[in-house]
Amino acid sequence: MKRLLAFAGVFLLICGGAFAAAASATATDRVFVNVNSVAAIAVNGHVEIDMSLGNPLVAGEPPAITGSPNTTSRLFYTVVSATLKTGKITVGASTVPAGLMLTVFPTVAAFAGIGVGTAVDVSIGGNLVTAIPSVATGTSGTSGTGLSYALTVTDTAELVADQSTVTITYTLTSDQL
Repeated sequence: MKRLLAFAGVFLLICGGAFAAAASATATDRVFVNVNSVAAIAVNGHVEIDMSLGNPLVAGEPPAITGSPNTTSRLFYTVVSATLKTGKITVGASTVPAGLMLTVFPTVAAFAGIGVGTAVDVSIGGNLVTAIPSVATGTSGTSGTGLSYALTVTDTAELVADQSTVTITYTLTSDQL
């Protein structure tokens, strides 16, 4: 029994010395992270929309809108803004043919900003979506902002039979107070 206790004592001294001899050290590294303001925007699929004027349902009435009026496209966007600032989307267009008005109405997904609540005449332009927080809207069906277009005859006397392309420009700006 004495030998067992002596052996256990020697074992503890050796192991205790080994444990005491263990050392540790630490090192550090620094990674600099820079979050810049971000503004990226796209129209889904860049779909061509065809709106045409045709014969009215009743003679004497303005020409009827045919083709695909009220077609809905979607705007997808990513915004990273500075503290307490938000982004906005404005709309403008190349020349709309005389006698016509082309409007766009925004339907904004939750957490993607605040729509202006009315249709915007693209030839006049203006704000479409405001108060956009730092957000990545996603790119699925109901993400981002829906765009419903409408073409209206404002003055039949100014209409000229012709074809034209109206280019609508959406501008996303971040860091607006």
